[in-house]
Amino acid sequence: MSLENFLSQLWCHISFILAISGNSYVLYATVMRRAIRLDKLSIWIIQNLAVFDLINTILILTPVMISLYADSQWVLGATLCKISYTYKYFGFTANVVLINALSVNKAVCCVAPLRSLGSSKVQKCLVTVMTAVLAAIIPAYASLKSFALDEFVVLFSRSQCMCSSVQIIETGNFHKIVYYVLAATLNGLPCLTLLGINTFLVTYAAKKTKRAVKKTNIVIVVLITLSFLLSILPYFFYSMKYGNIHNDNDKLLRFVTFVTFTSLWSNPVIYLVTNESFRTFTAESARKISRTQDTTVQHIAI
Repeated sequence: MSLENFLSQLWCHISFILAISGNSYVLYATVMRRAIRLDKLSIWIIQNLAVFDLINTILILTPVMISLYADSQWVLGATLCKISYTYKYFGFTANVVLINALSVNKAVCCVAPLRSLGSSKVQKCLVTVMTAVLAAIIPAYASLKSFALDEFVVLFSRSQCMCSSVQIIETGNFHKIVYYVLAATLNGLPCLTLLGINTFLVTYAAKKTKRAVKKTNIVIVVLITLSFLLSILPYFFYSMKYGNIHNDNDKLLRFVTFVTFTSLWSNPVIYLVTNESFRTFTAESARKISRTQDTTVQHIAI
């Protein structure tokens, strides 16, 4: 095994463990104990983020790990290769939409502080449904390319350890224009929107918000956004520059691809560092587990 594959495997295993454990714990803490103190709609969005990150970990990262064990070869069959290729766009866009929703909601809370902190079922359903609909647009186009058009074929990229499309016939400008428009409007524009909204939130917190709790809540949203952008933008810029990103011998492509896995587990770490109620809940849970283990050991000794 090469050093590159060993380091890639190590990074994937760390990301997988942190993503599964961290996001599962966030769901448990927010659904069962309401351990993160934010408005209810923000909590709902955070729960959606955790669910999508768990799904992304299983459907995106797991095949990558299997491929690395197979010496960077795809062993799951042609059909799963196409499914994996189309889903990765869904998972990425869903995160973009949800983090935008979280930022917009926090901006509205700042501008209208007397707004009800509750959230209706309609609002919650709207967030989830709109996320799924918008996230499905690029995968639908990718599916059309991979299943219906003769100009493209889906192959495994050793650099990415993922499946990607390869253009085999010149398609003209139409498909190129569609690709860039979809990428810009569903990925690039939301990322720019995130930067704008979070600039506003930071300015608002610095000038108008005096309560420490509100400032902390704004910090959480800003850090979630920055973490996501720092993990995703290198891959986005690479794909916009080179277009079709199937490549078997590109170390830069592997690097920007594997950096994206940070977004799968960074949110739980941010909640733990910035949210006092979540940190307190975690500490209390750890003490309970420790006491339970001590009691068990004592019973066994007796």
